[in-house]
Parts: sequence; structure tokens; C-alpha cells
Amino acid sequence: MYNNYACTINGKHTYYYYGLYVTNTAPIAPPEVRTQYIEVPGRNGNIDLTDALTGRPVYGDREITLELGGKKPAGEWPGFFSRFLADVHGKKVEIVFDNDPGCYYVGRAIVSGAYERGNEIARFTVAVTAEPYKYARFNSLPPVTATAAGISQRIEGSDYLTVPEFTVTGGPVTLKVGDNSYTLTPGVNKNYDIIIDNEAYIYTYTGTGTETVQVSYKRGWL
Repeated sequence: MYNNYACTINGKHTYYYYGLYVTNTAPIAPPEVRTQYIEVPGRNGNIDLTDALTGRPVYGDREITLELGGKKPAGEWPGFFSRFLADVHGKKVEIVFDNDPGCYYVGRAIVSGAYERGNEIARFTVAVTAEPYKYARFNSLPPVTATAAGISQRIEGSDYLTVPEFTVTGGPVTLKVGDNSYTLTPGVNKNYDIIIDNEAYIYTYTGTGTETVQVSYKRGWL
């Protein structure tokens, strides 16, 4: 009995496009934590340098294991499996799970060469070595119009440390973040002094009332 569970791989739904269910209920493993310890003779315990450089944990890849199964006429499986390999095997993929449609995972997919097959029912495995974070599918906020008095916009951060992009039309705009002010020029702006961490920010844009600003930034969670 297959679970009513599926995902989308590079825009193709495993059930509606391929006729396959994801048959395992916990396909996503946590990412590896990159730890660093130093053993000092005569000292109780080790020195933990895991956060020394970054001030926060750093993660390695995570494994996603998709056990895919479905039912087709017996004569269709060899050709289907070949087409599936052409779509997925060895490719960089984006995966969106049906039960978490607002996020996607990115990784390299390897399809198992051996698959279980009866007459019409078959099952095989896709192993994906994925980046540690799942990312929000939508990362651009609605544009706002800068005013002489200043207009404010709330920015919600995430676990993923990122630098935002500002697309400005109509002329230069002054951006204030906390006690700091920056000049944004027409076009795409990226300032590496402006960082979005896992907290909320207030961005205030000042202009003449004819300029618009749209901010885009990547959000990610473990």
C-alpha cells in the first residue's frame, strides 16, 4: 500500500506527471553539523571551536532519499525508467514536497540502478545530496514608493544568513536600517554591509515620492 504522498522534481510532479508516489514517510535527513574540537593534554574535556569563526553553527549537506513506487502496465516500465533517468539521474534538482509547498530543496540526484518490480508494480530509490537549508520559493516583497517623510517596510529574516538586493526605479533613494543610512541608485543594488539574519528589521526609504524600491532576499530554514 503506497502512502498518498508526493513531491515535484524540477517542475514535474511525481504522481501527476510520473505516476509515482513517495512511499517513505521521512525522506529528509537533518544536515550534518560541522564541528571542530581541540584536545588539550591535561585539560578536562575538549575546546569547542565549532562557532569560533562564524559565531553560529555551520552545516554540511543533507541527504534526501525518495523511495518512489507506482503501478503501470508491465511493458511500460523499461521505457519509463529510461525516460526518468534522462530527467533526473545525475542532475541538479529542485524538490518541492506536497506537504511543504512554500519551500524547496536543491541538490544532486542519483537514481538507484536496481529497482524492485513485480508484474505491474515497481519501486526504486532516488538519493539526493542536498544543500543544508530548504529555501522559500517566493523571496521578493511588493515594491514600495519612497516618500519625503520616509516609508517603512518590515523585513523578516530566517535561519539563512543573506544579503538582500534592492531594485530601484525613478531615481536615487536613501535607505535607513537602524542607525545606518545607505544610498540606493537606480537599478539593482547589493551592499554587503546590509545583512539579513534570523530577526526582523525595519527598512525606511526616503525619496521624492516618484521612486520605487523592491527588495529581494533568500530565506532558508533547516
